[in-house]
Amino acid sequence: MGMGFILPFALVFMAIPLETFIHSSRTVMGSLGVSLLRSLAYLSRLLGNFSRYLGHTLLHLYDMLAFAPLWVERIFSHRGQGSTNQAREHNDDKSHHDTLAVKGAHS
Repeated sequence: MGMGFILPFALVFMAIPLETFIHSSRTVMGSLGVSLLRSLAYLSRLLGNFSRYLGHTLLHLYDMLAFAPLWVERIFSHRGQGSTNQAREHNDDKSHHDTLAVKGAHS
């Protein structure tokens, strides 16, 4: 019998705070959702920029690694061509002098 008297009062006193909680939780959950989406957008931008600059950095590192062997190859290939060119010039000058000597002998 005591329960029949107390239970309606307990429900009345619980219904008002429960209604207020449900009404305010809508606003709180909306604010939490907005905060969560903004955080995800920030992290997505951060990850995207990190990936982009990491790609640029790796490309520049690759260029630096590939540059050294190509530079050394260019130096040695020009050095070899330089001595070959000098030998050709020397032979051309010698044959030119020989040609002049032969022409001078026949004149």
